[in-house]
Amino acid sequence: MSPLRHNEPASWLSELVRQHPAHLSWDISLRAALCVGLPLSIGIIAGDIMIGLWISMGTLLLCSGESGTSTYRALIRQTLICVPIGAAGYLAGYLTLLPYPATLAAMTVISFAAAIISSYGTVFSVGSMQAMLTACIAVGLPFIGNFWMPALLFLVGAAFYILLLGLEILMDRQRPQRIILATHIRALAAFADQKADDGETSIKEDSSEQARRRVTDSFDPLYAALMAEGYRNNQGHSADLAQKAAVIKAADSIFSIITATPKTEIQSLHAVALWLNTLADALIHRSPPPSLPDTLTTQSHLNHSLQQLVDAIWHKGSLPYVDTAHPDQEQDQAANTALAHTTDMATHPAPKTKLLPQNERAKYKAWLLRAKLAIGHDAIINAFIFALCMGVAFASKYVIDGSHWFWVPLTVALVMKPDFGSVFARAVLRTLGTAGGVVIAALMLAYIPKGQPLVLAIALLAGLLSWGKARSYAMQAVILAPLVLVLVDVIVPGAGTIDYALQRFEDTAIGGLIVIVFGYAFWPKVDTQQLGNSFIMALTDAANYLRAACAQDRDDARLHSVQRQRIFDARHLAYRDLSNIRSQLQKHMAEPPPAGIRAAAWLPIIAGAERLCDSITAFSSGRTLGSVMPDPAQVEVLAGRMENLAHENHAHEQRVCPYAHDTRNGSFLCDVNSEIGYLAGLLEQTPGVSANSAARVLSENTANADIAAAKHPTGGA
Repeated sequence: MSPLRHNEPASWLSELVRQHPAHLSWDISLRAALCVGLPLSIGIIAGDIMIGLWISMGTLLLCSGESGTSTYRALIRQTLICVPIGAAGYLAGYLTLLPYPATLAAMTVISFAAAIISSYGTVFSVGSMQAMLTACIAVGLPFIGNFWMPALLFLVGAAFYILLLGLEILMDRQRPQRIILATHIRALAAFADQKADDGETSIKEDSSEQARRRVTDSFDPLYAALMAEGYRNNQGHSADLAQKAAVIKAADSIFSIITATPKTEIQSLHAVALWLNTLADALIHRSPPPSLPDTLTTQSHLNHSLQQLVDAIWHKGSLPYVDTAHPDQEQDQAANTALAHTTDMATHPAPKTKLLPQNERAKYKAWLLRAKLAIGHDAIINAFIFALCMGVAFASKYVIDGSHWFWVPLTVALVMKPDFGSVFARAVLRTLGTAGGVVIAALMLAYIPKGQPLVLAIALLAGLLSWGKARSYAMQAVILAPLVLVLVDVIVPGAGTIDYALQRFEDTAIGGLIVIVFGYAFWPKVDTQQLGNSFIMALTDAANYLRAACAQDRDDARLHSVQRQRIFDARHLAYRDLSNIRSQLQKHMAEPPPAGIRAAAWLPIIAGAERLCDSITAFSSGRTLGSVMPDPAQVEVLAGRMENLAHENHAHEQRVCPYAHDTRNGSFLCDVNSEIGYLAGLLEQTPGVSANSAARVLSENTANADIAAAKHPTGGA
């Protein structure tokens, strides 16, 4: 098996300027336009533009921090956590009462603390970034005086934001879930269509692999939106939660069957793709589902799974029941038990405290809290780098004249978020995006009359924020820069129009240079320890996936149903791990050599691991009650070799398949054996990636396993 030529990465420059497909979401755009524009408009009418402006500044931060894959419940939860943190940032303005060297030292310490807080999760990361942005504004504009006022108005803006969310919930509370589910269904459709196209050509293409990655990438948001949010809402099992679990199960089954479709039946996938796209449209518009494709027989597994998906979505409150004529009816008789297990895997930590003696529960909870609050080595290093860059940025006041110097630390705070992507790419893209934004701002201030016409232009730009964010970081900066420039033009006394915009660009460039020099050039470009750790986890989960797919069920319908759920859980973890690694690599692909080259060296390895999981998926989709499974001893040998890929020269000892090719089980084991050998060869031959380095990572991380398990006890999404 030879490496796929199409997996060769593009140059780092093309990756840097890559634009991602994006669609304008009218509900998100309308909410952002109202959140930012309405307070300004009311402020002008009431004769107090400053109050409206501070409220709009707060809502702008909230709208720009939105994720397109968040449910209403998640958005409200994020807002309630982030807003107090962000509002507190304005209180840093009182530090300006101190001599500036003391203010600089205090802001450096606050920056370190904010970076530590951001390491506790995405929500805290967004909140700490908002706090740093508001702190930069407050310290840079000491004439505000009563800093409690913008902090209070920030809270008012958050209340207005939640009010609009509440109105959307009253109109259609399930819209985000439907959009996320429709996105996943369209990804399944693209996968089926591409799988059929690849099957029609004599030369193997990797287009279907790319389409499959889009399916696995879209699965995590779907799982989180339906299962995690559903469990928090119901606090246990319910008909609604069981219905959402049924949707997850049906979608996963469709993915598995498409992956396993033989070439003799691959032509039917074109009709399936068309049907899935029609289903996604019906879901978005809340119209009746389409009829099943005529090309599928009523007894086919794929037809059954498609019908399950329709039943789970449109027959709310009840689980889909299989027709008695279907050959797999036994596997669904225990559907309630198996589907309920999904929520346990996603939400329940182990061990449960109720299983502990009464006198041990308090000790266990205290230990768990300490473990969750423990600060890792990487978090401390990242916090130090962030504090260093912020300290240098605040020190720029000594060399930058005028009232616009605070744009430098503001830029650093926006760019220096390692969980948002490569800091090198963000620094360059923000500078380029701001250059475009400066032109837009200058044109707005020069040709649009101040007052309601300018407010309308601001609202229209705010409505494009979510689209720009999905397209690229540079496009987001192009839209965000004129918004902030025009708003600050109102705050800063005597701020010029064209001149101030040019100063803003210069300060952004200085901030980007500080990030590249002090936050990037002096530090490792690719975190090989993190990649190695992630790769080991992926191999371990892939090995467990193989064990689950080949486990015996002993003709017991209940055990078979539970086993299918275990296969689903194992598949979710394995593909999620590989998707996360690919996302890590993508962050570094936009960096100049050697970082981009080192990241690219991992791509064929991850592609090989994904094909290994595809082989297991294809095999597991065909198991039925009473199926003869491979010899457990042979399976364990292969699983052990997969786990030993992280160690030196263990996995490639046996490249020739010792299993019989003339049986389904033997052919499957040979495929797995071949993929393991291919991965082992890549680990040996790829420059910059060695099995020894992965093994060192494994030994270094063993000591921290208990803390990691306590921080992420479920392994769920």
